[in-house]
Amino acid sequence: LAREYDLREQGAAAFGWYLRAADMSPGKTWDDRWIQYRSIIMGAFIYDRARDRNLSVEGLLKIAIATMPERPEAYYFMAKHKATNNDWRESLMYSSIGLQQCDITPEHDSDLGYPGEHGMHMLYARAKWKTDGRDDSKNLAFDLKYKNKLSKEINKEASELLDEHGYPSTLPYDKS
Repeated sequence: LAREYDLREQGAAAFGWYLRAADMSPGKTWDDRWIQYRSIIMGAFIYDRARDRNLSVEGLLKIAIATMPERPEAYYFMAKHKATNNDWRESLMYSSIGLQQCDITPEHDSDLGYPGEHGMHMLYARAKWKTDGRDDSKNLAFDLKYKNKLSKEINKEASELLDEHGYPSTLPYDKS
């Protein structure tokens, strides 16, 4: 029911049903925690669409992380949220932690919009660029673009990041 309200952009009703689903799930089994986790993330999306509810979005995503810290999706969405708000150090931190969770293959989370490990690497590379400078980020973006099969969206983001770096004219030669 929450999903139907969400599809019709009825955020208040959808959030109430997402919250209800998270509260009523006992949280004892993996499936129960998955329902809680997914519902909380979907609720965060509603607040994110409403704009100017950054603390609500962050709070919900932190609850999702606490619910299933072994899953990468909430780390990805938190890193993306932080990047959108130009909080690059926090984005770097959440994407770095999320990369440690990327060995888990997504089972049935396709409707969350999580792009997978390559999306997490892209967020990490961009946050590295904005916080620590060029070389590490340039190498990360180069490796991501040219050593992986990427979706069109992530390939475009990697190309844009390399353009920001001034690639190819400033890529150092490495003999190895």
